[in-house]
Amino acid sequence: MFKQYLLPICVVAMLSLGQIGFKTLGMRINSSSDLLSPNNIFILLFVLSIYGIATILWIYVLSYASLSHAFMFYALTFVFIPVLANFLFNEKIGPWQILGAGLIILGVLASTRSGPN
Repeated sequence: MFKQYLLPICVVAMLSLGQIGFKTLGMRINSSSDLLSPNNIFILLFVLSIYGIATILWIYVLSYASLSHAFMFYALTFVFIPVLANFLFNEKIGPWQILGAGLIILGVLASTRSGPN
């Protein structure tokens, strides 16, 4: 179960956190106009390291799962990122987004039900 479902979800969660890091960096640059400040460089390197680790884990997932099965989990970024943005940046989530997120979750559950091919 860990390899079939939890590890791909962990990779997608890491990528979603990376997007939150990029948003944070973008907000910092917008307010200071200084991409090369030490704090901004640290955030950028941290986010890139998250992406690097997620990439290595993703390659491991693909070593045992078919791409058509594993890639379905990527759709969960469309659920994770709005939820994180709501909590961290106070971005609003509308009823249509909630409906869409529910449909995405159902789609991932249906398409990955058979397990890796």
